[in-house]
Amino acid sequence: LLVYRNRDEFLSYDINDKKVLIIGMGRIGKKVAKYLDSMDAQVFYIDEKVIDNKYTPLSFNHPLLSEIDIVSVHMNFKKENQEILDKNFFMKLKNLKLFVNTARGELISEVALRNFAFKNPECKIFLDVLSEEQKNQGKSRLRLSKNIKITPHVGGNSIDSRQKVESYIVQKYLRVKNAY
Repeated sequence: LLVYRNRDEFLSYDINDKKVLIIGMGRIGKKVAKYLDSMDAQVFYIDEKVIDNKYTPLSFNHPLLSEIDIVSVHMNFKKENQEILDKNFFMKLKNLKLFVNTARGELISEVALRNFAFKNPECKIFLDVLSEEQKNQGKSRLRLSKNIKITPHVGGNSIDSRQKVESYIVQKYLRVKNAY
């Protein structure tokens, strides 16, 4: 029998009517937008390479950032956007209740995020990726804040993903084997 002593740990927010910012409207960002739209969220996005007439584009300096409730990061990493989510960005998020990054840890200034987390303990932060995660350095810097949760990066761990990878490896093996 599992007994929860503090049910407040499991409180959540309804999505409908929340202002959600998606950073990066590629394949995954568009899927997330579609899910959020189906739950009646107000979907905004930042992606200079995408024009999506269904959702509202914003910039990193848009005044509406102060009203955003949820941020979901799906941006591709390039050297020029390293730590693009910095102190200036987090300072604009006055209403933020949930921040999720499943893209790349290098997109975020972990110092700025940690400072934001300490100043905004009501904001829940979930990180599926960390900067320098291969060196296991980001985890120690971020785990000090109680509202930051670091989750295992298992996006490719679905049954379908595994089958596709295994099939790909077998096909590649057979091509190489048949070449000899």
